[in-house]
Amino acid sequence: MTRQEEPPKGRRGSLAPHTLYETEAAELTNLSDICKFDCGQTTPQRLWNAKDDCTAHGDDPSAPDTVLYLAYGSNMCAQTFLGMRKIKPLSQMNVCVPSLRLTFSLPGVAYMEPCFANVDYRDAESEMPDGHPDKNWDGRLVGVVYEVTQSDWRNIMRTEGGGASYKEIVVPCIPLSSAAGATLPATFMARTLHAPRTPDHKRPGNCGWWDRLTTGPYRPRDDYAQPSPRYINLLRTGAQEHNLPLAYKEYLDSIQPYTATSTGQKLGKFIFMLLFLPLFILMIRAAALFADENGQIPKGLSTAMTIISNIMWICYDLFLRPVFGDGERTRAMDDAKRDTAHAISEKGRLLDGSQESELHAPMA
Repeated sequence: MTRQEEPPKGRRGSLAPHTLYETEAAELTNLSDICKFDCGQTTPQRLWNAKDDCTAHGDDPSAPDTVLYLAYGSNMCAQTFLGMRKIKPLSQMNVCVPSLRLTFSLPGVAYMEPCFANVDYRDAESEMPDGHPDKNWDGRLVGVVYEVTQSDWRNIMRTEGGGASYKEIVVPCIPLSSAAGATLPATFMARTLHAPRTPDHKRPGNCGWWDRLTTGPYRPRDDYAQPSPRYINLLRTGAQEHNLPLAYKEYLDSIQPYTATSTGQKLGKFIFMLLFLPLFILMIRAAALFADENGQIPKGLSTAMTIISNIMWICYDLFLRPVFGDGERTRAMDDAKRDTAHAISEKGRLLDGSQESELHAPMA
């Protein structure tokens, strides 16, 4: 897919439903011992017919009755895909996707899960190396294409935010088959999920307050936030489970996760949870209750989730980060000590101000 084929840039959808499912996953018992991928490779015939996934209509008898879904984030891991989402793939195929690259640009929850996996389009003019990514990897996306039923595809959409967090796109994939003698197509089409960038005219400073609340959530830099250790380990585990190319596994191993290195950051996490966790729980219950048969949630509910997410990040930018420290990126120890000292100083200043007010209060 060339840059010209990129879908129009729209708002980055509400993170709330996706974030909540991921946050709930963090509390689950480790399912790695009981969740194992036991399906075989996708058949060559299904891959050759994959072009119909993009063109056939739902009422066309020739339309495939299964969906080829490209996973690149935590859904590569059995603990998430089989255990949490309860998906039962019929088959699978490791692939690389020259038109996409992995990013962590979907905002999550500050101090806890700062960001989640996303994809972005690569330059169409960039050189594509020949051969297996193990030997010559240039930054292209590597992932797993699962063949799933229509029902499971709707469940994936529902647990990934009901169309509010991610939007469905179709991309060409190159199979990385381990089966000797298999005649596979050079490329085939698969569906995946992508959260578009916030367009320039919808960014803070270029729009009114209503657009600011209903568009986004917006972060100044897509490449700033770091995934939590829990989240990046799901990607690493999935890469191991599927035996993805060594160079790609080394890339995932090199990603620095977010770690709270100061008392202020840990306190900020507690306050953040206290303020916003009840709203998150309410939103995920509402999303599950009102999602339609295709896993999509109503537009009004999606807008409400986006507003709450934006309020959360505005509070973080204006109040929590200046007082408690960075909730998106690991800070050096010296910076962490300064953040802790600042948080203690700010707390002391507030206490002093309160005591001074009491001293100057008029006597009854």
